[in-house]
Amino acid sequence: MHMTPVLERINSIFELLDAWAIVAWADLDETLFRTGETDGTDDIRSMARTDNIWSQCFIFVVGNLIAKMVYEGKDLETVDIHFDPKSLKGDHSAAVDATLRNMLVREAKRYASQLAQLSGARQQLLTKLKIRRVEPVPKAPSGQVLDKFQTGTWIADKLCSSLGIIRTRDLTRILAKDMSDVVRRTVQQFEGKSFYK
Repeated sequence: MHMTPVLERINSIFELLDAWAIVAWADLDETLFRTGETDGTDDIRSMARTDNIWSQCFIFVVGNLIAKMVYEGKDLETVDIHFDPKSLKGDHSAAVDATLRNMLVREAKRYASQLAQLSGARQQLLTKLKIRRVEPVPKAPSGQVLDKFQTGTWIADKLCSSLGIIRTRDLTRILAKDMSDVVRRTVQQFEGKSFYK
């Protein structure tokens, strides 16, 4: 996997594993993405705007990956999410966890049900879907062999740092997705604007 060209090696491994990767990005206007700005909700007293945007992107990427699996006809039951460490405040971290385990699962099942009805499928996917783990992966000390979770975050880092290349290539298992609009619409609600404007 570490051999060049790295993207093609990762893509071929994903083909062998019948796996997918989505590399998403959001180009946001500076007036929305302000360093030092804080947001708050009923369940999160205060969160940095940058952390808010990160968590929105995180949730949308997981949702898009699950949707891609459903679209490809793949069923999912138990999902574990492992990610590069991100230091969020306790209530913010708990809210992201709850959103992934509850709202995201509910919406994914609804999407799978709608897709089954539209396609006339005999069986609906995701009926047993649950998110079991949402855990950060600690960085490996320099020179240490990476475990499978650290290898996964290394792959994610390689894919994210190669976004410009991925957007111009036709890779069979690595997709690029622009989430600028949905992230902007979601975050602007913290300024009292409608999602639909």
